[in-house]
Amino acid sequence: MNYIQTQNVKAQKGRDASDIYIPLAGAAIGNGWIDPMYQYSAQDAAYGYGLIGKSQQRALEAEEVKCRTDLANGKYVSDTCFDLLNQVISNSQGRHSQYVVS
Repeated sequence: MNYIQTQNVKAQKGRDASDIYIPLAGAAIGNGWIDPMYQYSAQDAAYGYGLIGKSQQRALEAEEVKCRTDLANGKYVSDTCFDLLNQVISNSQGRHSQYVVS
């Protein structure tokens, strides 16, 4: 069970008579930060969905290695990391077709 499911169960079923009732229909985490070592990786998914070609995937893999090196060295504000997803979007085949990738 993940964090959101656990939170929902507690809000709905885990309360006792002294708790405040919360009429909960759903919950989500907006822009959740889980694991930066893997969260910046987008090229495999983009290649798998046909948004970028093999050469673009390889180029982005090289940039991801640089990103992971930055993160391993404690550099969490890294232009290399921040730019990975932007590169997927700007290099996607959707940019020049009827499909919008954003």
